[in-house]
Amino acid sequence: MPVRLLALFAHPRDASLLTGGTLARYAGAGCEVIAVSATRGEAAPVLRGMAASDELGVIRTREFQAAGRILGVRDVVSLDYADGALASLDPELLEDLFTDLIRAVEPEVVVTFGRDGLNGDSDHRAVHAAASGAFFTARTLAGDGFSGPDKLYFALWPEPHAGRALRVLETGGVPTSAIPGVRGTIESAAGVSTIIDVRASLGRKLEAIRAHASQLDPAFDGIDPALLADLWGQEFFARGFPHPWITGVIERDLLAGRASGAPVERQAS
Repeated sequence: MPVRLLALFAHPRDASLLTGGTLARYAGAGCEVIAVSATRGEAAPVLRGMAASDELGVIRTREFQAAGRILGVRDVVSLDYADGALASLDPELLEDLFTDLIRAVEPEVVVTFGRDGLNGDSDHRAVHAAASGAFFTARTLAGDGFSGPDKLYFALWPEPHAGRALRVLETGGVPTSAIPGVRGTIESAAGVSTIIDVRASLGRKLEAIRAHASQLDPAFDGIDPALLADLWGQEFFARGFPHPWITGVIERDLLAGRASGAPVERQAS
């Protein structure tokens, strides 16, 4: 049975920007990858004037589906929660839904936002909390042949990587307000436990990012591909479970060391 990887994010573009290379890498290696957006992204600005705001959720859902096909994602799931309003939901509602989703999909690995939601975005933070809680709840409810997910990862954009990305994008004329994380809270590199080499799948990541055309500034297309390859040839994660990781040693594979069925206590996210 193929290994399954579940990516839980808030908006249609999040998975491509933060983990597109990783999702493509593992999908290409035979993993079943499922990508979820809790909203349809209808509250985002329309950078290329492609649609009126009341149509944007439909447009962005189609873009998400197209990006998923490019990355090799098996299932692309768009939920109907209101963009910008996830933090106002009863926290148990989203956590319970994610728990049910994990139990239905039966992934070995779950990937989501870090504690700060990358840039402090309230939707991102709400998804982090719900996905983290659901991960541990699903383990306690394991049964019927599924022992619960083995590993939990938080996608990061750490310094000094984020600072370099900011400079390259600004030099290329891309408004950095359009790129999550570069103007908000940037995680310390000390929090990175895992770095995934995605150079072999970078072309698919960039193509997937471009599939989100309503959110892509035209200046992005003019950035030197070599600079983009240098910036996005690696993707960064903090391992949320099992924790802690070995200080000073970088993990290179999200699937390494899986220990299905091991006893677990809820750990700080």
